[in-house]
Amino acid sequence: MAGRVAIVCAMRQEVKSLVRGWRKVRERGLTFFESERAVVVVAGIGTAPAAMASMTLVAREQPSCLVSAGFAGALRRDLKIGDVLVPSTIVNVATGKRFTSQSPESGGTIVSGRSIAGEDRKRELREEFVADAIEMEAAGVASIADSCGLPFYAVKAISDEVDFPMPPMNEFVDTGGTFHAVKFGAKLLFRPSWWGPTRALARNSHKASMELCKALEHHIEQFSNHEQGALKPQS
Repeated sequence: MAGRVAIVCAMRQEVKSLVRGWRKVRERGLTFFESERAVVVVAGIGTAPAAMASMTLVAREQPSCLVSAGFAGALRRDLKIGDVLVPSTIVNVATGKRFTSQSPESGGTIVSGRSIAGEDRKRELREEFVADAIEMEAAGVASIADSCGLPFYAVKAISDEVDFPMPPMNEFVDTGGTFHAVKFGAKLLFRPSWWGPTRALARNSHKASMELCKALEHHIEQFSNHEQGALKPQS
């Protein structure tokens, strides 16, 4: 019998409509949402938190596959808010290591970076990796899937276009992957230049979340068609 699809996301708002009505469990310092076919874990922002949450999911679930789901920033001008990518290649920017997914669609390449990318950094990443989008978690999930012999997928929705004037968000993300919204809000009060982009990012993120959740609902049954029995991560 196939195990459940194990989905790793950074933030709950990315999958809010998907997990509505699912069973919520707080365990091992992580939040899980469970349905009959799938389980979602909220890992926090970044490659390391995503990898750690993936290891926990494998030990807890013996899943059919691992999926990295969430938001991404466009590196191509034709990608618009809410567009969904199911890439075939994931690149860890820090190490240059490449991972291959079992993408059922046209493929493409995304890069997992170490920080939230602004306009200049997006241009650099596009030139260096010829990639379609930038996010921060997929390489972490892919590394655990690879070490466990599990099928891996990534499903990402564009939340900021290539020329979006991203506010300086990185200083509000701690080493554990938590975004400190209260601290950001306090600083935002005294930064009028951030107000417009922050409102736009909230609108864009809502649209991206809706499209991401539709895509995940569509793919969960397809992703679940793998035999159960993943290897445990090597210590």
